[in-house]
Amino acid sequence: MAIIRGEQQGESIALFSENGWSAEAGPELARYRHRRQVGSLVETSFAFFSILLFAVDLPQTWFTSTDALNTDANVNASLTGPLSSIVFLAIAGVAFLILLPNFQWVFGVIRANKPLMILTLWILMSTLWSEDIATTGRRSMSVAITVFFGAYLALRFSRHQILHMSAIALATNTMMNLVWVFALPQYGIMQNSDLWSGIYFNKNELGMVSTLAAIILALQTARSPISRIWTIPALAGAFTLLLGSQSKTSLASAVLITMLMGVYQFFRSREKLFGAVALSMFSASAIGVLFATAALPLLTELLDKDITLTGRTSLWANLIPEISRRPFLGHGYSAYWNGWLSPARRIWLLEDWNPPSAHNAALEYLLQIGVVGLVAVLIFFATSVVRSTRLIRDFPGAPATLPIAMLSYMLMFSMTESGILSRGIGWLLVSASTMSAATLLTGEKMMNLSKPAPPALHQPRELVSR
Repeated sequence: MAIIRGEQQGESIALFSENGWSAEAGPELARYRHRRQVGSLVETSFAFFSILLFAVDLPQTWFTSTDALNTDANVNASLTGPLSSIVFLAIAGVAFLILLPNFQWVFGVIRANKPLMILTLWILMSTLWSEDIATTGRRSMSVAITVFFGAYLALRFSRHQILHMSAIALATNTMMNLVWVFALPQYGIMQNSDLWSGIYFNKNELGMVSTLAAIILALQTARSPISRIWTIPALAGAFTLLLGSQSKTSLASAVLITMLMGVYQFFRSREKLFGAVALSMFSASAIGVLFATAALPLLTELLDKDITLTGRTSLWANLIPEISRRPFLGHGYSAYWNGWLSPARRIWLLEDWNPPSAHNAALEYLLQIGVVGLVAVLIFFATSVVRSTRLIRDFPGAPATLPIAMLSYMLMFSMTESGILSRGIGWLLVSASTMSAATLLTGEKMMNLSKPAPPALHQPRELVSR
């Protein structure tokens, strides 16, 4: 067990036990974070620019003309470049070096977030039986890097700081997308259409990130009124991008998530909070499925019969036999939709619009990581919802709402898209916020980590282990 020994008092404090964080871990983690004040500007800059890279990726992906009629290209092509892999591996390496002197905290985070760690490990293991070992190995490592960097953020920064840095990063992302649309339309607008894609490959990616930007910027506005001078214009920009992308699923998700946030805040001090959260998420999911399938003529007309929506029911039916080929293990993470030599060719022969994904997270996870992987995702989601609900009940302020907001975002885009489980700003913030919530609830209730530890607690500490 790793311990921290006080030099002046001579006592030893157990940071965590087999059951999770100890009662003393909260103040100790506050002291650990407070020591970051030396050189904090450098580290904060590193963390911010890393978050920004998770949102915008590398410049090599910004200058790509995309065809609205050709969607069979790998929409996650930005993950395949070797330079991109090297850069994000370097980010993880720097974070590892920063955490190394006090690495016992990382083990504490692992113990407090077992469902997330098991899910990440299963994704990595899927390389062993993947139909495309190289792709699965590379992209599963990208997911592991994302989770590790989320742990770094949860350990080194408070919830307020994570929210603030993410808001600035997504405001910057919004500005970049607007510049690409209006100043560089040959890259920011999809060819053969008037659909906006910004710095991304298609309108759906732009819609998903813009939805996330709207959520984070709204929380930052509520947290810090002085930030409104830049968050409100950025919010307007995010909704402008949502409208310009014409990604109706993203716009609907943004509206539904906003409604969910209102429900959470209304019931936060009531005994029925858990029931309200569960019922709200179930209702939003049902609406999301209805919207995605466009089953009713009225919705079909409202959606202009967008093939990426109305074609999903046929696609989902055709995917069932594909799932049954490898029901328990799946085809390997990100190994299914990889061109005409991949298993996706069987679907593309049946679907003339060449879908690039399952357009439903549950089916996508069954294809990639099987029943075992889907169960791991559901367990992670359920345990995180319980913890996040406790957080908004016990702690005031917008930062406490961040985990449940991110889980709502994850849920909505699991209904209408193929989920957010990939290297990107969405999964990074889900990982960081849920790990921060777990750490707070299992060992930090006695103090608010958004404030510096009292001067009496700023004694030098010595790391030892046994």
